[in-house]
Amino acid sequence: MGLIYVWLIIFIVTILIEIATASTLVSIWFSLGSLFAMLVSLVIDSFMIQFVVFIIISIISLAMLRPLLKSKLIAQNISTNADRLIGQNFKVLSNSSDTVLATVKANGIIWNVKPVDNISLQIDDMVNVISIEGSKLIVKKI
Repeated sequence: MGLIYVWLIIFIVTILIEIATASTLVSIWFSLGSLFAMLVSLVIDSFMIQFVVFIIISIISLAMLRPLLKSKLIAQNISTNADRLIGQNFKVLSNSSDTVLATVKANGIIWNVKPVDNISLQIDDMVNVISIEGSKLIVKKI
């Protein structure tokens, strides 16, 4: 009966770790395992049996719940206003070189552009935006 407090402490600690690591699914499996081990400790005094229950439930919950929860918790790709630039054409404002990216002005904002085929861009070249990587527009010369 005295081991119930050990499992309760493990349960509380693993829940706190899970809360502190918000939505990364770090220790919830051990929380479930310790909860079941705590219930078993009410009936069986053997630490070994309680520990085996803890391990088995933790592994089963990891194997079964992680894929389900992971798909629900993965951040969805959120569209931004910058996504509207994809497919649009712009005039190059500055030349590019091996070390300097060219620039374009899109919707009043100056963007660095990187050509998909790594060619040099010159002032007044026209480019089409293929995608966005961080703060760079990935373009193709037209």
